[in-house]
Amino acid sequence: MGGGLFKVKKVKLSVLIILLITLVIGGTYALWQINYTQDGVNRLASDCYDIEFSEQNNISLKEAIPILNSEGEKLTPYTISIKNTCETETKYQVNLEVTDNNLSSKYLYLKVNSDDYKILNTYPTSTGILEGHSESYKIGEGHLRKNQVINYEIRLWMDEDISAEETEAMNKSFKSKVTVEATATTSEGKYKEEILNGADPVLKDKLIPVVIDSKGGVTRADENAKWYNYANREWANAVILNDNVKTPEVGQSIKEEDIESYFVWIPRYRYKIFSDEKYSSLTEIEDRVQTIDVIFENKETPASKNETKGTWLTHPAFTAFDTNGIWVGKFETGYKDAADKNAAQVNPENEQAAITESKNIIIKPNVYSWRGIQVAKAYVVSYNYERNLDSHMMKNTEWGAVAYLSQSIYGSRQKVRINNNSAYLTGYAAKAVPTTGYMLI
Repeated sequence: MGGGLFKVKKVKLSVLIILLITLVIGGTYALWQINYTQDGVNRLASDCYDIEFSEQNNISLKEAIPILNSEGEKLTPYTISIKNTCETETKYQVNLEVTDNNLSSKYLYLKVNSDDYKILNTYPTSTGILEGHSESYKIGEGHLRKNQVINYEIRLWMDEDISAEETEAMNKSFKSKVTVEATATTSEGKYKEEILNGADPVLKDKLIPVVIDSKGGVTRADENAKWYNYANREWANAVILNDNVKTPEVGQSIKEEDIESYFVWIPRYRYKIFSDEKYSSLTEIEDRVQTIDVIFENKETPASKNETKGTWLTHPAFTAFDTNGIWVGKFETGYKDAADKNAAQVNPENEQAAITESKNIIIKPNVYSWRGIQVAKAYVVSYNYERNLDSHMMKNTEWGAVAYLSQSIYGSRQKVRINNNSAYLTGYAAKAVPTTGYMLI
Protein backbone atom coordinates (compact mmCIF):
# COMPACT_ATOMS: atom_id res chain seq x y z
CA MET A 1 0.00 0.00 0.00
CA GLY A 2 1.72 3.14 -1.16
CA GLY A 3 1.51 6.88 -0.86
CA GLY A 4 -1.46 9.22 -0.52
CA LEU A 5 -2.92 11.50 -3.14
CA PHE A 6 -4.72 14.78 -2.52
CA LYS A 7 -7.10 15.97 -5.20
CA VAL A 8 -8.08 19.63 -5.58
CA LYS A 9 -10.79 20.77 -7.97
CA LYS A 10 -9.63 23.90 -9.76
CA VAL A 11 -12.12 26.74 -10.06
CA LYS A 12 -11.72 29.41 -12.72
CA LEU A 13 -12.89 32.89 -11.81
CA SER A 14 -13.71 35.39 -14.55
CA VAL A 15 -13.78 39.03 -13.54
CA LEU A 16 -14.95 41.75 -15.90
CA ILE A 17 -13.87 45.21 -14.83
CA ILE A 18 -14.32 48.42 -16.78
CA LEU A 19 -10.97 50.11 -16.67
CA LEU A 20 -11.63 53.02 -19.01
CA ILE A 21 -14.56 55.42 -19.05
CA THR A 22 -15.03 57.51 -22.17
CA LEU A 23 -17.18 60.64 -22.07
CA VAL A 24 -18.36 61.90 -25.46
CA ILE A 25 -20.08 65.24 -25.89
CA GLY A 26 -21.61 66.33 -29.19
CA GLY A 27 -24.00 65.23 -31.89
CA THR A 28 -22.99 62.74 -34.52
CA TYR A 29 -19.32 62.99 -33.65
CA ALA A 30 -17.22 64.00 -30.67
CA LEU A 31 -15.94 67.55 -30.45
CA TRP A 32 -13.59 66.46 -27.73
CA GLN A 33 -12.93 63.37 -25.64
CA ILE A 34 -12.05 62.91 -21.96
CA ASN A 35 -10.48 59.66 -20.73
CA TYR A 36 -10.39 58.41 -17.14
CA THR A 37 -8.43 55.53 -15.65
CA GLN A 38 -8.76 54.24 -12.13
CA ASP A 39 -6.02 55.08 -9.64
CA GLY A 40 -6.10 51.86 -7.60
CA VAL A 41 -5.38 48.27 -8.57
CA ASN A 42 -8.06 45.61 -8.85
CA ARG A 43 -7.01 42.71 -6.64
CA LEU A 44 -8.37 39.21 -6.28
CA ALA A 45 -6.66 36.91 -3.76
CA SER A 46 -7.66 33.29 -3.33
CA ASP A 47 -8.21 31.84 0.13
CA CYS A 48 -5.87 29.19 1.48
CA TYR A 49 -7.03 25.71 0.48
CA ASP A 50 -4.77 22.87 1.47
CA ILE A 51 -4.41 19.89 3.79
CA GLU A 52 -1.39 18.06 5.12
CA PHE A 53 -1.11 14.32 4.50
CA SER A 54 1.48 12.17 6.23
CA GLU A 55 1.86 8.39 6.35
CA GLN A 56 3.96 5.55 7.74
CA ASN A 57 4.15 1.76 7.87
CA ASN A 58 3.16 0.73 4.33
CA ILE A 59 1.59 -2.72 4.39
CA SER A 60 3.83 -5.30 2.75
CA LEU A 61 2.76 -8.91 3.33
CA LYS A 62 4.94 -11.16 1.18
CA GLU A 63 3.94 -14.80 0.86
CA ALA A 64 0.86 -13.99 2.92
CA ILE A 65 -1.47 -16.76 3.99
CA PRO A 66 -4.97 -16.69 5.49
CA ILE A 67 -4.80 -15.82 9.19
CA LEU A 68 -7.24 -15.66 12.06
CA ASN A 69 -9.14 -12.41 12.18
CA SER A 70 -8.03 -11.96 15.79
CA GLU A 71 -4.42 -12.00 14.51
CA GLY A 72 -5.23 -9.66 11.63
CA GLU A 73 -6.47 -7.05 14.10
CA LYS A 74 -3.03 -7.07 15.76
CA LEU A 75 -1.04 -6.43 12.56
CA THR A 76 1.05 -3.25 12.38
CA PRO A 77 -1.28 -0.76 10.72
CA TYR A 78 -0.67 1.59 7.83
CA THR A 79 -1.29 5.02 9.35
CA ILE A 80 -2.18 8.35 7.82
CA SER A 81 -2.66 11.76 9.39
CA ILE A 82 -4.78 14.43 7.70
CA LYS A 83 -4.70 18.07 8.84
CA ASN A 84 -6.74 21.01 7.57
CA THR A 85 -4.27 23.93 7.41
CA CYS A 86 -6.76 26.57 6.23
CA GLU A 87 -9.51 28.79 7.60
CA THR A 88 -12.25 27.02 5.65
CA GLU A 89 -13.86 23.85 6.95
CA THR A 90 -13.02 20.94 4.66
CA LYS A 91 -14.98 17.83 3.80
CA TYR A 92 -12.70 14.86 3.14
CA GLN A 93 -13.05 11.30 1.86
CA VAL A 94 -10.51 8.48 2.26
CA ASN A 95 -10.40 5.83 -0.49
CA LEU A 96 -8.59 2.55 -0.91
CA GLU A 97 -7.89 2.29 -4.63
CA VAL A 98 -6.84 -1.05 -6.12
CA THR A 99 -4.19 -0.85 -8.83
CA ASP A 100 -3.61 -4.58 -9.36
CA ASN A 101 -6.28 -7.04 -8.27
CA ASN A 102 -5.49 -10.49 -9.58
CA LEU A 103 -6.21 -11.38 -5.95
CA SER A 104 -9.93 -10.66 -5.61
CA SER A 105 -11.10 -8.17 -2.97
CA LYS A 106 -13.59 -10.74 -1.73
CA TYR A 107 -10.70 -12.62 -0.08
CA LEU A 108 -9.42 -9.65 1.94
CA TYR A 109 -10.46 -8.22 5.29
CA LEU A 110 -10.03 -4.51 6.05
CA LYS A 111 -10.11 -2.87 9.47
CA VAL A 112 -10.19 0.92 9.83
CA ASN A 113 -9.36 2.36 13.27
CA SER A 114 -11.55 0.74 15.93
CA ASP A 115 -14.38 -0.14 13.53
CA ASP A 116 -15.30 -3.77 13.01
CA TYR A 117 -13.35 -5.48 10.23
CA LYS A 118 -15.21 -6.19 6.98
CA ILE A 119 -14.58 -7.90 3.65
CA LEU A 120 -13.06 -5.23 1.39
CA ASN A 121 -15.63 -5.45 -1.40
CA THR A 122 -18.47 -4.79 1.06
CA TYR A 123 -17.29 -1.17 1.53
CA PRO A 124 -19.11 1.51 -0.55
CA THR A 125 -17.52 2.02 -3.94
CA SER A 126 -16.16 5.42 -4.98
CA THR A 127 -15.11 6.99 -8.25
CA GLY A 128 -11.47 7.18 -7.18
CA ILE A 129 -8.81 9.56 -8.42
CA LEU A 130 -5.91 7.32 -9.49
CA GLU A 131 -5.42 6.81 -13.19
CA GLY A 132 -5.95 3.22 -14.23
CA HIS A 133 -7.30 1.94 -10.90
CA SER A 134 -9.48 -1.15 -11.17
CA GLU A 135 -11.52 -0.72 -7.97
CA SER A 136 -12.02 2.05 -5.42
CA TYR A 137 -13.66 1.80 -2.00
CA LYS A 138 -14.65 4.61 0.37
CA ILE A 139 -13.22 3.66 3.76
CA GLY A 140 -13.65 6.96 5.63
CA GLU A 141 -15.08 10.47 5.41
CA GLY A 142 -15.85 13.50 7.54
CA HIS A 143 -15.24 17.20 8.05
CA LEU A 144 -12.12 18.93 9.34
CA ARG A 145 -12.20 22.30 11.05
CA LYS A 146 -9.27 24.72 10.88
CA ASN A 147 -6.11 23.05 12.24
CA GLN A 148 -8.01 19.86 13.12
CA VAL A 149 -6.10 16.60 12.66
CA ILE A 150 -7.68 13.20 12.07
CA ASN A 151 -5.71 9.94 12.17
CA TYR A 152 -6.47 6.65 10.45
CA GLU A 153 -5.09 3.17 11.13
CA ILE A 154 -5.64 0.65 8.34
CA ARG A 155 -5.04 -3.11 8.55
CA LEU A 156 -5.41 -5.57 5.68
CA TRP A 157 -5.18 -9.38 5.72
CA MET A 158 -6.41 -12.51 3.94
CA ASP A 159 -9.70 -14.06 5.04
CA GLU A 160 -9.21 -16.91 7.51
CA ASP A 161 -11.93 -18.96 5.77
CA ILE A 162 -10.06 -19.32 2.46
CA SER A 163 -9.57 -23.02 1.78
CA ALA A 164 -6.68 -24.72 -0.02
CA GLU A 165 -9.06 -25.66 -2.85
CA GLU A 166 -9.65 -22.01 -3.79
CA THR A 167 -6.93 -21.63 -6.40
CA GLU A 168 -8.07 -18.09 -7.22
CA ALA A 169 -6.41 -16.96 -3.97
CA MET A 170 -3.10 -18.80 -4.47
CA ASN A 171 0.04 -17.23 -5.92
CA LYS A 172 -1.73 -13.93 -6.50
CA SER A 173 -0.84 -10.34 -5.66
CA PHE A 174 -2.80 -7.33 -4.47
CA LYS A 175 -1.65 -3.71 -4.73
CA SER A 176 -3.50 -0.63 -3.59
CA LYS A 177 -3.03 2.97 -2.48
CA VAL A 178 -4.84 5.20 -0.03
CA THR A 179 -6.05 8.48 -1.49
CA VAL A 180 -7.71 11.49 0.08
CA GLU A 181 -10.17 13.79 -1.64
CA ALA A 182 -10.91 17.13 0.00
CA THR A 183 -13.52 19.78 -0.78
CA ALA A 184 -13.86 23.19 0.85
CA THR A 185 -17.31 23.70 2.37
CA THR A 186 -19.17 26.98 2.11
CA SER A 187 -21.40 28.82 4.56
CA GLU A 188 -23.45 30.95 2.19
CA GLY A 189 -26.92 31.92 3.28
CA LYS A 190 -26.25 31.65 7.01
CA TYR A 191 -29.29 32.06 9.19
CA LYS A 192 -29.62 35.47 10.83
CA GLU A 193 -32.22 36.67 13.30
CA GLU A 194 -33.60 40.12 12.52
CA ILE A 195 -33.83 41.31 16.13
CA LEU A 196 -30.09 40.76 16.63
CA ASN A 197 -29.37 43.56 14.15
CA GLY A 198 -26.19 41.92 12.89
CA ALA A 199 -24.94 40.58 16.24
CA ASP A 200 -25.46 36.97 15.18
CA PRO A 201 -23.13 34.18 16.40
CA VAL A 202 -19.59 34.12 15.00
CA LEU A 203 -18.17 30.61 14.56
CA LYS A 204 -14.50 29.93 13.97
CA ASP A 205 -11.80 27.34 14.57
CA LYS A 206 -13.09 24.54 16.83
CA LEU A 207 -16.58 25.86 17.62
CA ILE A 208 -19.36 23.61 16.29
CA PRO A 209 -22.93 25.02 16.24
CA VAL A 210 -25.40 22.74 18.00
CA VAL A 211 -29.02 22.43 19.02
CA ILE A 212 -29.73 20.99 22.47
CA ASP A 213 -33.12 19.35 22.98
CA SER A 214 -35.18 19.28 26.19
CA LYS A 215 -33.56 15.98 27.25
CA GLY A 216 -30.01 17.23 26.73
CA GLY A 217 -29.47 15.57 23.35
CA VAL A 218 -26.96 17.44 21.20
CA THR A 219 -27.19 17.69 17.40
CA ARG A 220 -24.98 19.57 14.95
CA ALA A 221 -26.96 22.56 13.75
CA ASP A 222 -27.46 23.67 10.16
CA GLU A 223 -26.08 27.23 9.99
CA ASN A 224 -28.33 27.93 7.01
CA ALA A 225 -31.51 27.11 8.95
CA LYS A 226 -32.98 28.52 12.16
CA TRP A 227 -30.84 27.10 14.96
CA TYR A 228 -31.40 29.85 17.54
CA ASN A 229 -34.26 32.19 18.37
CA TYR A 230 -33.52 34.90 20.92
CA ALA A 231 -37.03 36.30 20.51
CA ASN A 232 -38.22 32.98 21.96
CA ARG A 233 -35.37 32.82 24.56
CA GLU A 234 -33.56 30.07 22.63
CA TRP A 235 -29.92 31.17 22.70
CA ALA A 236 -27.26 29.94 20.27
CA ASN A 237 -25.08 27.10 21.57
CA ALA A 238 -21.78 25.67 20.37
CA VAL A 239 -19.39 22.96 21.51
CA ILE A 240 -15.70 22.19 21.28
CA LEU A 241 -15.05 18.50 20.65
CA ASN A 242 -12.34 16.34 22.16
CA ASP A 243 -9.18 15.82 20.14
CA ASN A 244 -9.37 13.36 17.23
CA VAL A 245 -13.18 13.29 17.24
CA LYS A 246 -14.63 13.46 13.75
CA THR A 247 -16.54 16.64 13.00
CA PRO A 248 -20.18 15.55 12.76
CA GLU A 249 -22.33 16.11 9.71
CA VAL A 250 -25.23 18.56 9.86
CA GLY A 251 -28.13 16.90 11.70
CA GLN A 252 -25.92 14.22 13.23
CA SER A 253 -26.17 13.64 16.99
CA ILE A 254 -23.06 14.17 19.11
CA LYS A 255 -22.15 11.86 21.96
CA GLU A 256 -21.66 13.45 25.35
CA GLU A 257 -18.27 11.75 25.74
CA ASP A 258 -17.10 13.41 22.50
CA ILE A 259 -17.76 16.92 23.84
CA GLU A 260 -15.05 18.84 25.68
CA SER A 261 -16.89 22.10 26.39
CA TYR A 262 -20.25 23.85 25.93
CA PHE A 263 -20.63 27.56 25.12
CA VAL A 264 -23.52 30.00 24.66
CA TRP A 265 -23.51 33.16 22.52
CA ILE A 266 -24.17 36.52 24.22
CA PRO A 267 -24.93 39.02 21.41
CA ARG A 268 -23.79 42.62 21.69
CA TYR A 269 -26.49 44.90 23.07
CA ARG A 270 -27.21 48.22 24.69
CA TYR A 271 -29.44 48.50 27.74
CA LYS A 272 -31.43 51.25 29.41
CA ILE A 273 -29.77 52.28 32.67
CA PHE A 274 -32.31 51.40 35.33
CA SER A 275 -30.62 52.57 38.52
CA ASP A 276 -28.60 55.49 39.80
CA GLU A 277 -27.04 53.06 42.33
CA LYS A 278 -28.15 55.17 45.27
CA TYR A 279 -29.26 52.76 47.97
CA SER A 280 -29.76 53.39 51.65
CA SER A 281 -29.43 49.69 52.47
CA LEU A 282 -28.58 46.40 50.81
CA THR A 283 -32.14 45.05 51.12
CA GLU A 284 -33.47 47.76 48.80
CA ILE A 285 -32.07 45.78 45.84
CA GLU A 286 -34.78 43.15 46.28
CA ASP A 287 -37.47 45.80 45.89
CA ARG A 288 -36.03 47.01 42.58
CA VAL A 289 -36.01 43.75 40.62
CA GLN A 290 -37.27 44.46 37.09
CA THR A 291 -37.05 43.45 33.44
CA ILE A 292 -34.06 45.18 31.85
CA ASP A 293 -34.69 46.90 28.51
CA VAL A 294 -32.25 45.58 25.89
CA ILE A 295 -31.69 46.36 22.19
CA PHE A 296 -29.23 44.26 20.20
CA GLU A 297 -26.71 46.02 17.98
CA ASN A 298 -23.61 45.23 15.93
CA LYS A 299 -20.20 46.78 16.41
CA GLU A 300 -20.64 49.04 13.36
CA THR A 301 -23.37 50.88 15.27
CA PRO A 302 -21.90 53.80 17.24
CA ALA A 303 -21.71 52.72 20.87
CA SER A 304 -24.07 54.37 23.33
CA LYS A 305 -22.04 55.94 26.14
CA ASN A 306 -24.61 57.48 28.46
CA GLU A 307 -24.30 57.32 32.23
CA THR A 308 -27.58 58.55 33.69
CA LYS A 309 -30.70 56.64 34.65
CA GLY A 310 -33.19 56.24 31.79
CA THR A 311 -30.56 56.57 29.03
CA TRP A 312 -28.93 53.84 26.92
CA LEU A 313 -25.47 52.31 27.37
CA THR A 314 -23.74 49.76 25.16
CA HIS A 315 -22.61 47.12 27.61
CA PRO A 316 -18.88 47.56 28.34
CA ALA A 317 -18.23 43.83 27.92
CA PHE A 318 -18.58 44.31 24.16
CA THR A 319 -16.91 47.69 23.68
CA ALA A 320 -13.80 46.49 25.55
CA PHE A 321 -13.08 44.04 22.71
CA ASP A 322 -14.97 45.81 19.89
CA THR A 323 -16.92 42.62 19.25
CA ASN A 324 -20.37 41.55 18.10
CA GLY A 325 -20.69 39.17 21.04
CA ILE A 326 -18.93 36.71 23.31
CA TRP A 327 -19.05 32.94 23.73
CA VAL A 328 -19.47 32.11 27.42
CA GLY A 329 -19.06 28.71 29.08
CA LYS A 330 -22.48 27.26 29.91
CA PHE A 331 -21.20 25.68 33.12
CA GLU A 332 -18.49 26.36 35.65
CA THR A 333 -15.07 25.04 34.65
CA GLY A 334 -14.35 21.41 35.49
CA TYR A 335 -11.15 19.36 35.61
CA LYS A 336 -10.81 16.71 32.91
CA ASP A 337 -10.93 13.06 34.03
CA ALA A 338 -11.16 13.95 37.75
CA ALA A 339 -12.52 10.86 39.55
CA ASP A 340 -13.69 12.78 42.64
CA LYS A 341 -13.86 16.30 44.09
CA ASN A 342 -10.36 16.05 45.58
CA ALA A 343 -8.79 15.15 42.24
CA ALA A 344 -10.27 18.34 40.79
CA GLN A 345 -8.48 20.53 43.35
CA VAL A 346 -5.38 21.44 41.34
CA ASN A 347 -3.21 24.50 41.89
CA PRO A 348 -0.25 24.49 39.45
CA GLU A 349 3.14 25.14 40.99
CA ASN A 350 4.21 27.83 38.53
CA GLU A 351 3.29 29.56 35.27
CA GLN A 352 4.67 26.81 33.03
CA ALA A 353 2.74 24.18 34.95
CA ALA A 354 -0.40 26.32 34.60
CA ILE A 355 0.10 26.47 30.82
CA THR A 356 0.39 22.68 30.74
CA GLU A 357 -2.73 22.30 32.91
CA SER A 358 -4.80 24.33 30.41
CA LYS A 359 -5.38 21.11 28.45
CA ASN A 360 -7.44 19.80 31.38
CA ILE A 361 -10.17 22.44 31.12
CA ILE A 362 -13.65 21.08 30.46
CA ILE A 363 -16.95 22.97 30.59
CA LYS A 364 -19.68 20.39 30.98
CA PRO A 365 -22.48 19.40 33.34
CA ASN A 366 -22.04 16.68 35.96
CA VAL A 367 -18.24 16.87 36.18
CA TYR A 368 -16.11 17.85 39.16
CA SER A 369 -15.59 21.59 39.48
CA TRP A 370 -11.98 22.82 39.28
CA ARG A 371 -11.36 24.24 42.76
CA GLY A 372 -8.48 25.34 44.96
CA ILE A 373 -6.64 27.22 42.22
CA GLN A 374 -5.14 30.66 42.82
CA VAL A 375 -6.58 33.53 40.79
CA ALA A 376 -3.26 34.22 39.04
CA LYS A 377 -2.95 30.57 38.03
CA ALA A 378 -6.59 30.47 36.88
CA TYR A 379 -5.82 33.46 34.65
CA VAL A 380 -2.89 31.64 33.00
CA VAL A 381 -4.83 28.37 32.59
CA SER A 382 -7.81 30.15 30.99
CA TYR A 383 -5.63 32.31 28.76
CA ASN A 384 -3.88 29.27 27.29
CA TYR A 385 -6.99 27.11 26.82
CA GLU A 386 -7.89 28.26 23.28
CA ARG A 387 -5.67 31.19 22.26
CA ASN A 388 -7.08 31.33 18.72
CA LEU A 389 -10.49 31.98 20.26
CA ASP A 390 -9.15 34.55 22.75
CA SER A 391 -10.03 32.41 25.77
CA HIS A 392 -9.62 34.13 29.12
CA MET A 393 -10.89 34.15 32.67
CA MET A 394 -14.29 35.81 32.86
CA LYS A 395 -14.32 39.46 33.89
CA ASN A 396 -16.94 41.09 36.08
CA THR A 397 -18.26 43.07 33.11
CA GLU A 398 -18.69 39.90 31.05
CA TRP A 399 -20.48 38.20 33.92
CA GLY A 400 -22.69 41.28 34.09
CA ALA A 401 -23.47 41.07 30.36
CA VAL A 402 -24.84 37.54 30.86
CA ALA A 403 -26.75 38.47 34.03
CA TYR A 404 -28.38 41.54 32.46
CA LEU A 405 -29.43 39.65 29.33
CA SER A 406 -30.93 36.88 31.46
CA GLN A 407 -33.10 39.55 33.16
CA SER A 408 -34.35 40.98 29.85
CA ILE A 409 -37.32 39.75 27.79
CA TYR A 410 -34.80 37.49 26.02
CA GLY A 411 -33.79 35.65 29.21
CA SER A 412 -35.38 33.41 31.82
CA ARG A 413 -35.72 36.27 34.37
CA GLN A 414 -35.39 33.74 37.16
CA LYS A 415 -33.74 34.56 40.46
CA VAL A 416 -30.15 33.44 40.88
CA ARG A 417 -29.59 30.17 42.76
CA ILE A 418 -26.36 28.78 44.14
CA ASN A 419 -24.95 25.40 43.11
CA ASN A 420 -25.09 23.62 46.46
CA ASN A 421 -24.05 20.15 45.30
CA SER A 422 -22.00 18.65 48.13
CA ALA A 423 -19.73 16.76 45.70
CA TYR A 424 -19.01 19.98 43.78
CA LEU A 425 -20.47 18.65 40.54
CA THR A 426 -21.23 21.21 37.84
CA GLY A 427 -24.69 21.92 36.41
CA TYR A 428 -26.64 21.68 39.68
CA ALA A 429 -28.72 24.40 41.36
CA ALA A 430 -30.47 24.80 44.70
CA LYS A 431 -34.26 24.58 44.71
CA ALA A 432 -34.51 27.70 46.88
CA VAL A 433 -33.15 31.18 46.16
CA PRO A 434 -29.96 31.77 48.18
CA THR A 435 -29.51 34.47 50.77
CA THR A 436 -28.41 37.91 49.63
CA GLY A 437 -24.79 38.07 48.56
CA TYR A 438 -24.60 35.00 46.30
CA MET A 439 -23.94 35.97 42.72
CA LEU A 440 -23.68 32.75 40.72
CA ILE A 441 -25.31 31.69 37.42
